[in-house]
Amino acid sequence: MTRAFFRQMMYFLAAITFFSISVAQTSPSTASPTASAASPGGAASAGGAGTYSIEAEIFAYKSLQTNSAAIANDVIPLLTATNRGPGGGVVIIPSASAILPAFQLWRSNMLIIENFTSQYRAGQYDTGCPAAQAAGGPPSFGAYATAATQGVGVIQSILALFSTSQTVTEFAGTIQDQGLMSAVSRKLRASKIQVLTPDIFAPWAIANIDGNDFPFVRRLATLIGIHGHLQDFYQCNALAVSAASQLQQAEMKREADYAKLTDPALTADKKQDVLTEIGSLKTQIDFLRPKIGITGDDQKSIQQAENKIRDAGEILANPSKSAPQKATALNEIRTYDAANSAVEEPLIITATRKAAKAQSLVNGIEAYLAGLTGGAVNFAPPAASSAAASPSAGGAAATGTNAASPTPAVSSTTSATPPIVTILQADGLARKMGFSVSDEGLSFNFDAWRILWVKSLESGGAIITKSSIFGSHPHFGGGAVSGYALFKLDGTLEPVSYMPQQ
Repeated sequence: MTRAFFRQMMYFLAAITFFSISVAQTSPSTASPTASAASPGGAASAGGAGTYSIEAEIFAYKSLQTNSAAIANDVIPLLTATNRGPGGGVVIIPSASAILPAFQLWRSNMLIIENFTSQYRAGQYDTGCPAAQAAGGPPSFGAYATAATQGVGVIQSILALFSTSQTVTEFAGTIQDQGLMSAVSRKLRASKIQVLTPDIFAPWAIANIDGNDFPFVRRLATLIGIHGHLQDFYQCNALAVSAASQLQQAEMKREADYAKLTDPALTADKKQDVLTEIGSLKTQIDFLRPKIGITGDDQKSIQQAENKIRDAGEILANPSKSAPQKATALNEIRTYDAANSAVEEPLIITATRKAAKAQSLVNGIEAYLAGLTGGAVNFAPPAASSAAASPSAGGAAATGTNAASPTPAVSSTTSATPPIVTILQADGLARKMGFSVSDEGLSFNFDAWRILWVKSLESGGAIITKSSIFGSHPHFGGGAVSGYALFKLDGTLEPVSYMPQQ
């Protein structure tokens, strides 16, 4: 080997070494042209810096896709079992699901409404108004509001929420879970399995409100109807109680007037005034008695007693009758008044209890509706009804004034997210899953549906750079770990549970 050849070889090796150093210094940035990504602390880090690599992320999501296929293949045999009944499917939820708490809220509110409905049915509030049972047809106090318009006002206020206060809230979850949910959903749909992902998009989030299709909306409409009927029932019985108070006062005043007729010092003019007042009181008594529910045999018995009172009253008004005769007649009047009171008292007590019981249930329903709407609708408590109208002394009808009826009022302060919004979200899911409600109750095929819980547990990647005299070469790797569990609606875990990982 000559000296000239050796010198040429040294120059060649030096050139190669310089080229290799240059390539090693530049190859990571040129071989991995990646976009910068935000680091956990918020600062952007360049590709290949050891904290982020789009190439490694691509491998991780490819691994996620493989995991989703493994999960789908594992659960498809369980979801296509022939003994589950028609119309079934699977609800896929992420690890931090928002629809499950919403469904629990839906379930509890369905139970509350059912409880109110059961109390209403057990209370026999369909017996109507006491005055409607009296002979002569409908109530004679037709000039008074019986809360028929109150129920309409309540319905309008509640239904107005659906157009003014309702909002839709998304619960997207983490991007890892969302990607896994989407991938698994596509695999299951390819096998003709009905799939719902309410945490991504709730079923019927955009739909018309139809009480015949949505279980909670139908139950709510029933409850509003019950509220209106209870208001009517309360007002009717409250008027009966008010009429009973007037009736008792009129009977006591008439008895006192009869006692005045026994006074020998009573002048003719004074006597005529007393007789006129007794006639006026008799007209009021006849007007008020049907309003407390006196009908049938009770009415006949009272009329017979009234005939006896009338005859005794004629003895008291007759100046030719002796004092003992008048004393006997007055005792007869008091005896027959007591007999009439014995018939009236049970009816008065019943009307009082009915009014109090109905009002208690009304207050509970109104408190529930106010809480359900987040304070968007509240109710003014009904005041006690005033005295019913009755004929005046001259026989003409004296128009009384009924107490202010309970009127729904729109509150100026409402909560940001009323519970009804979350409940309606779950109500759409319930409708899609096949829940149906009727007068007999709630029906649903619980064996037709499954809950698939999925979780993207971990993902990561690495950049392995191999360097030699000929340069540096980056190699990328990445993977993801995913988990799942398949449940029945009663919480029972299906026998197969698998955690694929790549």
